[in-house]
Amino acid sequence: MLNLFVQGGARHILGAACILVWSAAVRADDSYFQIPFADLKITDGALPTVEPAESTSFGLHGPSGGYLAPYAVLDGVGEVYVTGMDPYFGGFPSNVERSSVRTLCIRGPRGAEISGTLYVPNASRSGLNKVRFKIPASAADPKAHKSFYAAKEHHFRLLLDHHLPGGAWFRYQVHQAQAALAGKSVVEFEAQIRPETDRFERETEFAETFNVFSGGRAISENLQLDRLLPTTSSGEPTIELASLPGITVAEMDFRPLVKEIHPELDPLATLIPSDQHGLFFPSFNAMLSTIDEADRDGTPVIQLLEGRAEDARTRQRYERQLCLPLDALSRLLGDKVIASVAFTGSDPYLPTGSDVAVLFEARNAAVLKSFIAAQQAAAIKTDPRCQKVAGSISDVKYTGAVSPDRRVCSYTTQLGPGIVVTNSLVQLKRIMETSEGRAKSLASLPEYRFFRDRYRRGTDETGLLIVTDQTIRRWCGAKWRIASSRRTRAAALLSNYQAEYLDDLVQGKVEPHNIHTLYQLADLGTLRVTPEGVSSSTYGTLDFQTPIAELDFTKVTKTEADVYKRWRETYQQNWSQFFDPIAVRFSIKNDGLFCDVSVMPLIESSQYREFIEIVSGVELKPGAGDPHPGSLAHLVLAINPKSERMKWASNFLEGPVKVNLLSWLGESVSVYADADPFWNDVSRAAKTRASTKPDEDPTERFFEENLHRLPVAVTAEVRDSLKLTLFLSGIRAFIEQTAPGLVNWTSQEYHGQHYVKITATENGRASIPFASKLAILYAPTPRLLIVTLNEDLLKRALDRLPLGKTNVAPSETATSAGQMRQDRPRPAGEITRPWLGKSMALQLDRQAIELLEQVFGPRAYQALMQARAWSNIPILNEWKRLYPDRDPVALQERIWHTSLVSPGGGTYVWNKEFQTMESTVYGEPGQPKMGPTIPAPLKNVRWIDFGVTFENRGLRAKAEIRREAQK
Repeated sequence: MLNLFVQGGARHILGAACILVWSAAVRADDSYFQIPFADLKITDGALPTVEPAESTSFGLHGPSGGYLAPYAVLDGVGEVYVTGMDPYFGGFPSNVERSSVRTLCIRGPRGAEISGTLYVPNASRSGLNKVRFKIPASAADPKAHKSFYAAKEHHFRLLLDHHLPGGAWFRYQVHQAQAALAGKSVVEFEAQIRPETDRFERETEFAETFNVFSGGRAISENLQLDRLLPTTSSGEPTIELASLPGITVAEMDFRPLVKEIHPELDPLATLIPSDQHGLFFPSFNAMLSTIDEADRDGTPVIQLLEGRAEDARTRQRYERQLCLPLDALSRLLGDKVIASVAFTGSDPYLPTGSDVAVLFEARNAAVLKSFIAAQQAAAIKTDPRCQKVAGSISDVKYTGAVSPDRRVCSYTTQLGPGIVVTNSLVQLKRIMETSEGRAKSLASLPEYRFFRDRYRRGTDETGLLIVTDQTIRRWCGAKWRIASSRRTRAAALLSNYQAEYLDDLVQGKVEPHNIHTLYQLADLGTLRVTPEGVSSSTYGTLDFQTPIAELDFTKVTKTEADVYKRWRETYQQNWSQFFDPIAVRFSIKNDGLFCDVSVMPLIESSQYREFIEIVSGVELKPGAGDPHPGSLAHLVLAINPKSERMKWASNFLEGPVKVNLLSWLGESVSVYADADPFWNDVSRAAKTRASTKPDEDPTERFFEENLHRLPVAVTAEVRDSLKLTLFLSGIRAFIEQTAPGLVNWTSQEYHGQHYVKITATENGRASIPFASKLAILYAPTPRLLIVTLNEDLLKRALDRLPLGKTNVAPSETATSAGQMRQDRPRPAGEITRPWLGKSMALQLDRQAIELLEQVFGPRAYQALMQARAWSNIPILNEWKRLYPDRDPVALQERIWHTSLVSPGGGTYVWNKEFQTMESTVYGEPGQPKMGPTIPAPLKNVRWIDFGVTFENRGLRAKAEIRREAQK
């Protein structure tokens, strides 16, 4: 034990000594209270006399939502927790006598009167009741000590289990409460932690750290240290890393596909290793356009996709680290001295720490190198810990600037056509070896040539990303997966000690020293706390973890090996033959965005597999699905009638209908919604939602009452009109036989074209009340079967059919298919956009986006964004409670290196009345605000088109977002 104390330093010696006097010290300094609501002395306000309604959802519920939670705030120092009420839903346990469980558990100064404010959901859940209370010092009870720490543990355990930002602090508070209940210091308590969960649960959570693109930041915050970190012991056997097989799926042979092609290659591709990703920009301005677009519109999209409303400030960190600021001067000089730019790295973990390299094709190398050197010199001048460095690798000289914590880490050299700036000497060495021909380059790969031929240089391109087979194979290898897992677990440990030393870090009182830990993690190295935070000599800091490429180890534990083997076996089952390199070309213009993605081949268990089976062997023709101006949303899918799935569907129908579906079906089906006054009525109904009761939805009621007006049609391409007639006759005979006397079949005519109207008889209307106005209409034409509920829509579709030729596709223009019907001429300026995909395509116009916003957005999107905005409030309130004179958002960013952001472009401010942080856009649970109804990037969109093409055992997906031109 003496050796342990010596290694731990004075802090841990004192912590261990406190074990002997822990209970006495607590009694000397603190008083504890356990006060039922019924015993509170209310000085202002009143507790609700009717219990709040139970909430059944985590989202919105009435004006305030199911997130409404009770809480209390003390006027002075101390802590208070509310028990007996669900802290997330404001409800009460149904199996306990309610009046006896609602309690305040308080720790306060010994001998002092306690006063504060209690906030409790009102009966309607429309807000919080504000209740002032006082508790006399005489109400303190030493026995309430355990109740208080049990309540504290429960409170922070719930926050931790919901994976909210601040997980590391919540976890540390759980440990503090558990230690107090056990009569120990946190140091001694953590030293005695033993896994308490079963093996399956431990291994499941451990396996999460092997996720390919997790990055580890959010996962590490919320890991249970007692489950994750004690994975090794001094006696546990180790296994040679080299003995673990990686991915053995065969590589797709691109050589036959590139025999006759000779595309122009990116000059910088010759410097990028073949097993690293490459992101190419044809110019410096193209790179700036991408960054500006991401800054302007990328954050709202990320907030929608991610589960947490936080920003790791990744771009800013790498600009600072590499000494490459995108300030006004660099923007002014950029295109004059730089021809093209490329980014590369050996892993995708930019938010947590990656070996990034920026390569410049220089127009004026001398000016560019001078500019970079000036930026490095400025960093050295700003930070006294930052030092100038110089050296050589394979006789190639480099210079740079590096600080001990790698906040600044910038190495520069010139290689052939490029000037390289990187944050890693390991990365610099790999690029040098590639430049010298001692390692294969990206430019040498057939798959790169294939993608560069598909996405040619000099065309309308802002950027091209290529992730090669070798890159993904390495990311999935044993070293990379185990190293990623170790980094994630190391981050969890660093976060724990960052929480332990939080007060010293905030107050600037840290005396740098080493930390001894009893947690077991392979190759942890030396743990040290400095004024900048906690670091590991092996894994770096929370701000920048050591890149995986720099982690040098040859042995792994048996636990790690076993989990990797299981992960690898599951991962490999997704491919039957080949791996899948990826290329993404994107174009950014003032009036829109265009993205083209190629994945070849597709993962075997892809969600597209069913579509591939249906589509294989056919392509959408330009006129498939009746494309036409005036459609708000249009989905079209290619169909191969000979596919096994279509044969199964045909066999299913053939029994009752007696006619084979595939005998007449062509090679496409579609669904579209046309512009119509119906949608304006839907919009008006949606806007009245806010004034209705929570359980009433005016849009649902409107659809029920107006279903017969729905301007939506389903079409199917016809291959044989005679067999279609027989098929429809079979359906009619089957219905009349199975449901006689319930429907009427009426033949109608419009401009010489016949269609059928199916309506309910009197008996049918009696059994289906809403069927009185409902009619199903279908028109079998020589090339298209049209089915709809809206007669005007059907007539418009028939108007689009060409005259003079009956055996042509309905989309052919008047010049190629004879005279078009002129009863409803097309408005001037209307165009038909081509399908972006050959297998499936979707087109959405502005009105469709607005309708989706109005019908689904106010509740679904706003509930999601409110939850994201409010998820940051618990940790911000903790910082405000502990450090009332500090900005909680700034403190979070300084200590934990993430910025908590409010969705919708808002900020977080202090609400004095309710004593909580709140979002300026979405408010807080007690006083919610509705905020934007759709993400900001969608507000000025004119249309969005998608397309998918299955080809060469792979997929090509295109997307175009056309918007109003930016001013």
